[in-house]
Amino acid sequence: MVSIVTGGSGFIGSRLVRALKERGEDVINIDLSAGRDLLDVELLLKLCKEHKPTAIYHLAANKNARATGEEATSVLEVNVAGSASLLYALYSNCMDSIKRFVFASTGGALFDIKQGEKAKPDDKPTPKGIYGFSKLVDEYIFSGFSKTYNDAGIEFSTLRLANVYGWEIRKHKNVVAKWLELAYKGETLKVYNTLDMYRDYVYVDDVVEAFLKAPRGVWHISTGEPRSLAEVISIISKVMGKEPMYEIIKTNSSSIEVNYSALDPSSAKDWWKPKTTFEAGVEKTYKEMLDYFNE
Repeated sequence: MVSIVTGGSGFIGSRLVRALKERGEDVINIDLSAGRDLLDVELLLKLCKEHKPTAIYHLAANKNARATGEEATSVLEVNVAGSASLLYALYSNCMDSIKRFVFASTGGALFDIKQGEKAKPDDKPTPKGIYGFSKLVDEYIFSGFSKTYNDAGIEFSTLRLANVYGWEIRKHKNVVAKWLELAYKGETLKVYNTLDMYRDYVYVDDVVEAFLKAPRGVWHISTGEPRSLAEVISIISKVMGKEPMYEIIKTNSSSIEVNYSALDPSSAKDWWKPKTTFEAGVEKTYKEMLDYFNE
């Protein structure tokens, strides 16, 4: 079997590619770092025609949540036009082979969630920034395509991801990996405005499992247990055995900034549950970081 993974060189995508290969699948990685552009329609048409993939995992995206002006245009181009290009290639050259299409959406950027509540998959999305808006447009595009071509038998799955964490080597890391590295190097952690910012953190390997198992539908992939930045620092301290230094930096709050985000994952409980507690995930991230620096 052949699978296409867009964004297969990224944080989640690279682990998904590895998991697929471990299952014996051939994987085509569509990623700029691999020399393949999601916006290159002719390339997508060629790959679909020649390889007849059975599954597409669509993770590639411009994640600039604060983009404005020309940067916002780039977000829409990559996230919306890129998704449309992928569907065009699927429709043109591999409708007869594709069985699954799994899309990586977002959770936190789609909802304005009150403290103590959790967003459910059927709640009305209210995206504030261009990134969340672009992901919602994609969801509508894929939903419409799925309903129009329902007879094709393709299972479309949308995974709204919470804050995914784990070790990664790229410059722009998730906050857990970034803070662990800074603490390891004896550098100061920068906290913007407040320690009372809550996020729903889910470990990357649990997320990869969700991609591999997801059935048709819209699902929230999260723990449903939001943690404050103060808790994140406390657990990092416990795992490392030392108190990290941090400073709170006051900035002008963005209109799209939210202090609380949590998703309700309970609708997915029949096929997926997070296996990794936050404490265990931070410890795994720390061990991977040490292995990387000690190679």
